Amino acid sequence: MTRGAGRPRIVVKLGGSLLGGARLERLIAAIIGRDDLEIAIVTGGGPFANAIRDIQARIKFSGPLAHRFALDAMDKLSDVLAEREPRLQPGCTTATMEAAWSAGRVPLWSTSEVRNGHAAITESWAVTSDSLAAWVAAEIGAALLVLVKSVDAGPATPELLAAQGVVDDAFPSFASRFGGTILVAGPADDDRFGQILQPSTQVDA
Repeated sequence: MTRGAGRPRIVVKLGGSLLGGARLERLIAAIIGRDDLEIAIVTGGGPFANAIRDIQARIKFSGPLAHRFALDAMDKLSDVLAEREPRLQPGCTTATMEAAWSAGRVPLWSTSEVRNGHAAITESWAVTSDSLAAWVAAEIGAALLVLVKSVDAGPATPELLAAQGVVDDAFPSFASRFGGTILVAGPADDDRFGQILQPSTQVDA
């Protein structure tokens, strides 16, 4: 069990590539329906982050600045989700998630707490929302990290997932710091997504 009212604590990372599809709506419905869990959502940057990559390629600016713009992109996607589903609480840091859970809301992690730099987070494209989700999971003492992807990866080590390009290059080190169970959920897992949202699940990424 994790901290907080005896309910297991879970971090779910929702990739930005899910935006605009019915799958995203189904997954969010499954998440907000789990009153027996304390779930926090970390969003990807999706099309907002892709736009930053394109702009950087054209006009050239530093990796750290691009990283901070990508953090902003993650928050923009969180705002979009919160506008569409009022039970999601945007703007939550790791320190304020407890208040959201107590109010019966699902917190959306805000990148504001690392926006101006953090000693444990390299400011480059090597660190994306996957690694940041692992960082959040470690910070809040989560038992489980679920990475929702648009592809089916199957069971694999963090190192293999990084080598396959399923997660970013920095993910193995963040996964090691987290130390909990990590699952990658692709489209083939949607029918059992509710089952996946259980810290007792023992299939490691």
